[in-house]
Amino acid sequence: MNPAAGGRAVAADTPGAEPGVGDAFERLLSALRSALADRHARAAEAWRDGRSEEARRLSERAWWLSGILREAEHLARKWRDGTRRPPEGSGADDATTVTMIDKGARAVGILFGRRIVVRAGSTVRAQDKGSLDERTRRLRERCRRGGILLPTDRPGLLRLPRDLTFDSPSAAARFVGGCSLNGPKLWRRPDGQPIGHGS
Repeated sequence: MNPAAGGRAVAADTPGAEPGVGDAFERLLSALRSALADRHARAAEAWRDGRSEEARRLSERAWWLSGILREAEHLARKWRDGTRRPPEGSGADDATTVTMIDKGARAVGILFGRRIVVRAGSTVRAQDKGSLDERTRRLRERCRRGGILLPTDRPGLLRLPRDLTFDSPSAAARFVGGCSLNGPKLWRRPDGQPIGHGS
């Protein structure tokens, strides 16, 4: 497994994954289910009309599609499960739950060495500030377009519906806060101490 690099967020256990992969899986599964239902309906109609050869052909295609659908569902489950697992080789035995609060945004993360998995349900600030670096700005925009950042009932905040892994505390802090921030000072351990304290 390749680690995330250069401050880029990567779904855990999905090397190089970009936000929106989950949506792509859902579109694929929806298309396969629709095609399978269509083949079943057409085969049933052909059997009723006595077109046995066409019915057999459509049934074979339905069987073939059902196999593809099962494989796609399996891959989608593996991908979803992967986003919830700690990054491989990340020091999971030393995992620590950390929190970050910044101007109303509240994020919960799991710290593995220097990497942080920002957990689903965390909130982030909606506005991009002028100090935000271009890479994080593009990432946040992709997340908004791809349904990885969703509106909340609180003005100025967005919600993260799934886990995202960042390669450093500051990369995660910039994503949450929408501006240049010092992650080791803002992410705090359960005892309230910043994760950079004493390091």
